[in-house]
Amino acid sequence: MSPTAPLPGNGILAVHAHPDDETLTHGATLALWARAGQPVTIVTCTRGEQGEVIPPELKYLEGDGPALAAVREKELAAATRALGVSAQVFLDQLPLIKDGAAHLPEQTAPQVATRYEDSGMVWLAHGAAGTATAAPSSLIAADLELAARRLAALIRRTRPRFLLTYEPGGGYGHPDHVRAREIAVRSAEIAADLSWNSGTLPWSVPALLGSVVPAAILRDARTELATRHAAGQIPGTEHLQAETARDGLPALAREDAAEVLELDVGHSDILAARAAALRAHHTQVQAVRTFTPQTAAPYLAGAYGLSNGFYSPLFARDFYLPDPQWQSVALTSADLIPPAPSPET
Repeated sequence: MSPTAPLPGNGILAVHAHPDDETLTHGATLALWARAGQPVTIVTCTRGEQGEVIPPELKYLEGDGPALAAVREKELAAATRALGVSAQVFLDQLPLIKDGAAHLPEQTAPQVATRYEDSGMVWLAHGAAGTATAAPSSLIAADLELAARRLAALIRRTRPRFLLTYEPGGGYGHPDHVRAREIAVRSAEIAADLSWNSGTLPWSVPALLGSVVPAAILRDARTELATRHAAGQIPGTEHLQAETARDGLPALAREDAAEVLELDVGHSDILAARAAALRAHHTQVQAVRTFTPQTAAPYLAGAYGLSNGFYSPLFARDFYLPDPQWQSVALTSADLIPPAPSPET
């Protein structure tokens, strides 16, 4: 798009599976757009009831879904404040979009879940997760159409420029991440469908973007981070194992960098906001550090650890893979830059 022909729509709608995903996946983008005065809304599908807990003093929360959910809700609220985002909602709090005449009558619809819960996961290999035995209340067991209708109603109300979520593999294969993307894609279809007579105007999202990282950049960043870690240059991280270029790559790593768009988020206030948001998720994230951001590849800007004990890089760029289904125009990286606020009249 040229500067004189910006994409239609306003701001960002970001769809994530659990509290902390919004920050780990593309928190810097959310902070950048919010600070530019653009509307940003975070939709969280579950409350992370099955998450592992890092701090020893909070280990008692692990396995107690309701108690952990209550804590993670508070962490998410603190993280969104740190990012400067004012609008966050859980998917099960959203109303359903009304059925049109061509669709299933409301009175015959299946029972609507009142709460979507974390489905859990199992590690299959480094950077690769799989499906665990999930409860009927889990997100992966939820009715896709009903979940998507909730999100579709919000899409029509907010009319976003970008719908941000995971790439098709869910980042690293977490079943809830994959499901959240499926819900996002289906909701975009419903929101654009003229036959859904919901009392709100249809909205076709201009671009649906999945968060990725070019594989070469991820390998090089891991190598540099491992070197700094081995040299003792990152105090307080001795208990963590730095990832290396030899470790398996997650689904979000893209060998074809030509298809990836990138957004420069290496501004000091944005990186500080992302770090503060990560630290707010203290049951899930540890040893958050920021470095002087690199202006050239691999754009290393910090690091963090999760409950798996590995230390992973943070970047001064956020990277996205456009979904070709929603590419009505040829996107460029320049389209990811938030527009300047309109002058007051």
